[in-house]
Amino acid sequence: IGINRPPPPWPVGVRHADVTLMSQNGYPHPGSMSDYGDDVEPPFLFNRSDIHTRRKYSGFIPDLVHLISERLRRPYRLYLVPYQGYGVPDPKAPSGWTGLIGDVISGIADVAAAPMTRTFSREAVVDFSIPFMESGIAALYLYRNTLDGASWPGTIDSPLYFSDKDVEVICINGSLTYYYIESERLRATTVGSALRHMLRRRPKKLVWTKAEGIRRVIESRGSSVFLLEKPFADYISANEIGCRLRSTVGVLNMKHAKHYSFAMRKGDPLLESVNAVVDLLTKDGSVSKLRWKWWRGKCSPKTRYIGDKSGENFIEKKTIEPNDMLMDDNVVSSYLGTGVQHVTRIVLVTCCSLLIFFAVLC
Repeated sequence: IGINRPPPPWPVGVRHADVTLMSQNGYPHPGSMSDYGDDVEPPFLFNRSDIHTRRKYSGFIPDLVHLISERLRRPYRLYLVPYQGYGVPDPKAPSGWTGLIGDVISGIADVAAAPMTRTFSREAVVDFSIPFMESGIAALYLYRNTLDGASWPGTIDSPLYFSDKDVEVICINGSLTYYYIESERLRATTVGSALRHMLRRRPKKLVWTKAEGIRRVIESRGSSVFLLEKPFADYISANEIGCRLRSTVGVLNMKHAKHYSFAMRKGDPLLESVNAVVDLLTKDGSVSKLRWKWWRGKCSPKTRYIGDKSGENFIEKKTIEPNDMLMDDNVVSSYLGTGVQHVTRIVLVTCCSLLIFFAVLC
């Protein structure tokens, strides 16, 4: 989304801001495997009005921008940047960049609001706020509550995990996840080498859309994992029709690109104010509440997000299924498989019974 200032005259004592929103056609509906249509980048942005607030756009980003506007006591205006995404360097563009970044550099927008990560090339031309959400790479997989080995563990931390020839690792071609796997920083690691080998060995493991990746995971009957950014994996697993998909904790932590932030022009004094408000909203639990509001679905664990009196975020756990993952930046619950837990309980009960039996005999 883009935030910009309307032409003068401005209201006395008030300065408007326009927020630019990213437009990305064809984002997949996680359940029907069809496109969202007017939905731009769920759950961050839906190109439809909010029936409760009557605002033009809905989603995590519009709600967060509204909270920031209330704290700063500044009106704002949202608009979409069509087709061009976050932007890439382009000598033919007036500002040298396309998309969201280009609008910010040229002054069309005051703020670029999207799930956008900080990269060296972007930081060279715009300033970023403090993060409003953590990201990372997660694996989306088909959940099967069995003991036949088809259920995937909650974390992927060993190259041996990918050594099975039947395991297919899926990734969106040209995505942030793909480029990170191809980066020099990851190339030297064992897990990174295993991932790159798996992706390069069979080109058909690269897909072009999230819908295609989801379809491959479901059709694989448990023999494929889909690597993508964690917030999107969490949302898909919480809303997929049939509740067949689950997401792991972050597979790979991206040192320089694991946070989402707002982008503003270099030297814009608005940055300091936005940083202060984002920090406050994070500490008082407002960001966590928005996360819960927009990520929860019929497949979500029964949890809720609240902030304690000290201002730190925490999660109150209700009834949690063994494989449910709590969608929070700092607190994550992964599973070892329901079947494995049952076996563990049986073994423990058997051992205790034997100890009692021998104690009675003695």
